[in-house]
Amino acid sequence: MEHGLYLSTAGALVQDFRIEQVANNLANVNTAGFHRVLQSVQERRAQSREDPTDTFWGDRVLDSMGGGALLARTLYDRSAGPLVSTGGKYDFAIEGGGYFTVRKPGSEQMLYTRCGSFQVGEDQVLRTADGEYEVLDVAGERIEIEDPEENLGLRLRVVEFAPGTRMNAAGG
Repeated sequence: MEHGLYLSTAGALVQDFRIEQVANNLANVNTAGFHRVLQSVQERRAQSREDPTDTFWGDRVLDSMGGGALLARTLYDRSAGPLVSTGGKYDFAIEGGGYFTVRKPGSEQMLYTRCGSFQVGEDQVLRTADGEYEVLDVAGERIEIEDPEENLGLRLRVVEFAPGTRMNAAGG
């Protein structure tokens, strides 16, 4: 009986986490630059298959059963979405890989985004659409727009990461 409860609980936990990820993907389907999350599930082998000396007290039925399911890996789909022309003066897109580099004012920590919808703040600094982060140039400095009517010559810092590089999502 305990073994059956364990298998059921393990399966329910895997499904719960998977549904949370699907809900998150759906909630962000229209979020510019969002990378969907994919869950990989695998079979957990029965303990007796892992260690033949460890059996369910000689019960061949329980020994032959699987060990349930477990989350194997979390994968982020880094493929580029479709390019959409917005007509925005400070909206940019990246073809292929790469991320725009941004930073919170007063911080040295750089963050990376695929969302290229930018605006010029009251302080004449190019910022993300929500105004929270400064957009950085190729030298790692914030971009100041002297004449908002011009955007010629902007050189945004774009960073490309090697496949398999672990990245942490930073919401927003």
